[in-house]
Amino acid sequence: MKIIKYSIQELNQDYIQDNLYEIFLRLPATSLLRFQCVCKYWSSVISDSAFRIEHSRFKKSLYPNPNAILLQDFSSHAFQLIPIKDNKKVPFFTYLGVSEIKIESSCNGLLLLSSSSIQKYFVCNPTTKEFKVLAPFPSNIVPYAACSLAYDPSISPNYKVIFIHQDNVPFVIAVYSSERGSWITLKTAPPLTLSYKGEVFCNGAMHWYCYHKTTCYLDVHNEILSFMPMPPPYSSTDATAVFPDVVYFGESRGNLTMALAKDFSPAKFDVFQMQCDRSRWCLTYTVNLDSVKSEFPSIFWLYAKYSLLSIIESEEEEDKTLIMCMNGGAVSVSIHGDRMKRICELQSRTVKEGWDYRYHESRKYFESLACP
Repeated sequence: MKIIKYSIQELNQDYIQDNLYEIFLRLPATSLLRFQCVCKYWSSVISDSAFRIEHSRFKKSLYPNPNAILLQDFSSHAFQLIPIKDNKKVPFFTYLGVSEIKIESSCNGLLLLSSSSIQKYFVCNPTTKEFKVLAPFPSNIVPYAACSLAYDPSISPNYKVIFIHQDNVPFVIAVYSSERGSWITLKTAPPLTLSYKGEVFCNGAMHWYCYHKTTCYLDVHNEILSFMPMPPPYSSTDATAVFPDVVYFGESRGNLTMALAKDFSPAKFDVFQMQCDRSRWCLTYTVNLDSVKSEFPSIFWLYAKYSLLSIIESEEEEDKTLIMCMNGGAVSVSIHGDRMKRICELQSRTVKEGWDYRYHESRKYFESLACP
């Protein structure tokens, strides 16, 4: 039998490398980008595509909250940054070399961008400043009602872009796959009643909502359109029933989440989460902002006076917070309405009654090493 001998130095080297890899997996993406300058070995590990995939997968498993929220004006496309975890600035796409950038969608660290000046679409990682220009899409899928990005590193390192074409009835869904590098048109057509501005990618599917009893979602991997119920208030059989407004539609710690105005009061809303099998919604908690309303009485009589951008989840209910735009700034409010902290000032369109946030769209930004 041949005996293989290892020196203490060799054993220590292997031990150090193994542990270094595990440490790197747990560090923020921006820190790792800086550490690439330390030595060639560190740079080779951090820049390796397999490590970047594993790092993105590991971070996703922790259900991270966004690092920031990007607020964009509908008409001017001007950006404003709302920092959530820190005050780091996100580069505003100057490295793309094009003007008139619009954020079409965001998903787990990647952004889908368009430029009206050159009629192209980009998938971009603002953290690494890497981007990819999408293959030209067929002329029969423009103009579109919605343009969405689907990317989940815990499922696949690849992403898909979903266009919903509305030039004719029925609507048409076209899907671009980074793995295929091309577009295909699906045979199924979505209903006309969807809110295509409220798309959410969660648990492998792109979801939309509508003001009816049922809405639909797209199984992104299998590219199959299916239907699911809306929350209980929409199950009423009363033809004269008035449905509550959707205050928020998003993803929280892996759960599809929808907030509906309660008792037709902008200061109160019920937060529902969809079960994993998409069979029904469960009421998880109710938010009452009456204490905030008393501090800003002029805000809550109109939905246009405030906007709920994100629900920041945590293990403990008392630590859950809401990120909102109101009174000319971004604020963090506890779900019980008993604590409020101003995050930053914002520029917003104004109307006679005051601040108006109807003309802005928000996108979540996550630090990531994901490859576009």
